Amino acid sequence: MNSYHSYHYIVPIIFNGNPWLKYLYALRDNPQLDIILRKSGDHVPSLKAHISSLDFSTQLSVVKNLIDTAQAKTTFWGSRVIEVNGFTGSVYLADVARKILKAGSQRSDADDLTPAERVAGIDTVRKLEKFYQITDLQIKTSNFFTKFLNRIREFSFTPYTTRFFIKERAEENFRAYSRSKFLQQFGGVFDEEDHHPACDGAFGPPLRILAMENKIRALPA
Repeated sequence: MNSYHSYHYIVPIIFNGNPWLKYLYALRDNPQLDIILRKSGDHVPSLKAHISSLDFSTQLSVVKNLIDTAQAKTTFWGSRVIEVNGFTGSVYLADVARKILKAGSQRSDADDLTPAERVAGIDTVRKLEKFYQITDLQIKTSNFFTKFLNRIREFSFTPYTTRFFIKERAEENFRAYSRSKFLQQFGGVFDEEDHHPACDGAFGPPLRILAMENKIRALPA
């Protein structure tokens, strides 16, 4: 058994039921914190387990309500994480961002988002963007070690990172309609120059028409 696994199994036994267990594992930024805390008698639900149990594609309103109550922070080890009162532990911001990106892409392809789901998706993306901005400031004012580890964690050979797509594409997925669904939802016709009062552009393939956000918010839920 290597030193990491020896530490992993011995520490819970030594600190079982001791409040220092939380402090120790929080400092280690250990992804198995939630499991250990439950074994030590803390029965508060795990945020990581709760996030994993959600189907982001079909539970967008639930996800939005959860993220609305979340707080973003940067750990000593340079990770951007999200915490929610009432849950133990934290989840990586990038993991949640990837889930909402995947959900938006799936539902845009399916072309079956309801107005309420579109608004929930847009609001969630905006909150995640804000979390990146909040943690940017935290990293900027952190110590050298935290800054160094953050740069290592987030180093990429390409600019097309999860954060890039959250900023540049995620919201569009929740404003996108097929041409037929767009006309069904907003009525009217496209003029000779392909303009429509509710249209805010297009992308593809497959072709998706972007609806103006205010037009979506004005639709009945």
